Amino acid sequence: MRTSQRTIVVAFAAAALLIVSAPQAEARNRSSSRIGRMLRFFKGFKRQQQQTNQTFAGFAQKHGMKSATHNGKLFIKVDNTKLSRNFSEFAQIGNGKVLEFTGTGHLHTRYNGQKDANFLSGLSIGTYRPPSSGKRVTVVVKLTDAEHRELDSYISAASSSRDAARREIGSFNYNGGRPKRYYPESSKANCTSWISSAKLDGRQSLGRTCGVWDAASPRGWIRSLAQNGNSRVQAVLLYGFEGDVTNASAVNQFVTQATSKH
Repeated sequence: MRTSQRTIVVAFAAAALLIVSAPQAEARNRSSSRIGRMLRFFKGFKRQQQQTNQTFAGFAQKHGMKSATHNGKLFIKVDNTKLSRNFSEFAQIGNGKVLEFTGTGHLHTRYNGQKDANFLSGLSIGTYRPPSSGKRVTVVVKLTDAEHRELDSYISAASSSRDAARREIGSFNYNGGRPKRYYPESSKANCTSWISSAKLDGRQSLGRTCGVWDAASPRGWIRSLAQNGNSRVQAVLLYGFEGDVTNASAVNQFVTQATSKH
């Protein structure tokens, strides 16, 4: 083959390689860009979690309530009088992008500050009241911006009427179920599963997002989050706890007792 012919062949081969490589390079760039955005999101959300956690710890210290961290979660030994007096301040921590769960026989969900959502015959919205007596445990969970927007949309749609609640959640079933909004084949849910099974991130249930199983029991939901939840759990409030909050064993025992049937 002559030199000029070889030159032409090499040129054509190089051009073909460029044609094939260009889409691959573009795909790699898109993938790299997506990964970069995801990493920035997770780092940013991690900072938000840490800031919120520190704010809860600062609130406890400011108002003379002892706290300690166990297994990555902040536990606060609640002084009912002090918390009740300063609850408006407490409810603003996290800028509304948190959920707080309380209840033994029936679950109440605090959201957007001091709003209380509870599902029975319909989804009712009231004003949240922290426990005032007895041994109780409440758990605070952090949401992303996107999850918070979906929560607002979900609650707004489901609370407009009883018919709307049946369309979005389903009819009330004491033993649980999964909300229709996220599981179209379902038709029933209860006071706990309407939120524990909700796919606020569009992919998996809130329970899975928090590192635990979905739950249909108020006691089981709160206990699993307090004892086994991941870093989404920002604070665990211990009402009526008389022990040493720095003692992980005593705290764990209290959580078990306070969330068990008596």
